[in-house]
Amino acid sequence: MPGEEKKQDLVLKAEQLLRAGQREEAATILAELLKSMPKGWKPVQKRKDGIAIHFWDQMEFFSYVAYIQQKDSKDKRNVTWETPSYSKAYYLVAFLAVEEGNWQKGLELIDSALKLEPDHPTLLCEKALILGRLGKHKEALAIYQAATRTREWAPVDQHARAMRGAAIALIDLGKLEEAENLLRESLKLEPTSKVALNELAYIEKLKGGAKPTTDYDLVRK
Repeated sequence: MPGEEKKQDLVLKAEQLLRAGQREEAATILAELLKSMPKGWKPVQKRKDGIAIHFWDQMEFFSYVAYIQQKDSKDKRNVTWETPSYSKAYYLVAFLAVEEGNWQKGLELIDSALKLEPDHPTLLCEKALILGRLGKHKEALAIYQAATRTREWAPVDQHARAMRGAAIALIDLGKLEEAENLLRESLKLEPTSKVALNELAYIEKLKGGAKPTTDYDLVRK
């Protein structure tokens, strides 16, 4: 691992490598990074002049700052974006395990990430996705529902994704009306979501007697 690279750059680099299909390279970077995680690391640290948070990306940072300013215009806390996010690093390793079909390893890694950042919607959604693939649709639904409620300041896309995931779990449970209503609610957050629109069309086919199919990758979109 090049010593001159910043750790956050390594998280970003690993993510870019994953998108490019270079999984072994990404896995090596992430393994080395997680080995260097300080004991007792937490994603939020209080400081004399404010707080430091290990956000996953710019959207989270901007959403949080906008949230606290809107909630309390007098809140002048200095919010610093710190790096790296070790919980995101665990998420990316879990993502690799899931892509390889190693559900148990993926679940263990996501649980490790959730111990660091238990309220992150993306982590909750990934755990629910794994449980759904294992056929545990009721458990998956409960976690997706929790992800829709956590973090008032979360970016819109995170809650919308959780709602779509919950809807897919409801479809798997045969609760088509509830799923349809939830998908329509999710469209209020992301009106152009192709996933939500496609799932609504799928529900109509099911109502017409079509046989169920499964594509859990949809809940990641």
